[in-house]
Amino acid sequence: MGKLLESKQDEELSISTDKSQYIPGQNVIISGFATDIIPFEGMKFTVTDSSGNLISNGNLYPTDGEFKTSIYLTTVDSQYGAYEIIAEYFDKSSTASFEVV
Repeated sequence: MGKLLESKQDEELSISTDKSQYIPGQNVIISGFATDIIPFEGMKFTVTDSSGNLISNGNLYPTDGEFKTSIYLTTVDSQYGAYEIIAEYFDKSSTASFEVV
């Protein structure tokens, strides 16, 4: 009789955007995915611009394991350069970045 092997997948959290570059006036679509969904637990996210200024933050709640939102990049005094997204869900965190050109 063969030995039964058990495999355990580590819980993961990922965050991404629909594109890598945007221009002011566009919407950035942010998607997150968690392998282990915790009931009534929201994913916290923050978006900062190239100068470290807070652009957006909030809590997202999953639909079928996916977290999704969009933010609008204003055309008034937009910062160009790299933006960073930090996502935290329970004890996991993930980062992503995009560029405003």
